Amino acid sequence: TEVGSTTNITGGVWTSNGAGNNADHGFYKALGFTLDDEKWYCEFDIKQSGSVVESGVPLYFSAGTAKPLDTSHDALGIMATNAGSVEVWKNTAGTYANSATTALTVDTQYYGVLIRTSATNLRLKFYTNSARTTQHGSTVDLTLSSGITGLNTIQHRTTDNGGTSSGTSNIIDNVKVYNGVTSLDNVWSEEGT
Repeated sequence: TEVGSTTNITGGVWTSNGAGNNADHGFYKALGFTLDDEKWYCEFDIKQSGSVVESGVPLYFSAGTAKPLDTSHDALGIMATNAGSVEVWKNTAGTYANSATTALTVDTQYYGVLIRTSATNLRLKFYTNSARTTQHGSTVDLTLSSGITGLNTIQHRTTDNGGTSSGTSNIIDNVKVYNGVTSLDNVWSEEGT
């Protein structure tokens, strides 16, 4: 479902098209299941371009379809900040918190991993190769409330809490979610991984 008009999905790739932080633009979709309240593993590809201005929450999982900073839901994901950094982010019924940031270089492809390692921890790692063997920056952890539950929707959206009409263009592709695990060890798929 599309919200606003600035961002788009073409060929399965979400692009924020430089949408800033003064309006709500993006997409959401039901996962078809509810994420485990203690462990799940998500891979995604991310690339940023344009000016490095805060531009929303390019990938998050929520309980329902509310926008990122809404007070009526719980959500976990990543937030794009000023200076081209990305941080682990949470919304607990309108109380926002984030972690230390990882600086990304504009126009460089990165391969992210977002892991709920327990009921009370969310972890973010970036890599410079698609096999996810060469890490970029440090592992970042964010302490959570164990009450963040019921995450059943994937979203890619901007925020509407600022005055910037143009920001970083975030590009998200190849999102894969594995429920009930904290690593891909012993995970089988039709691709043999």
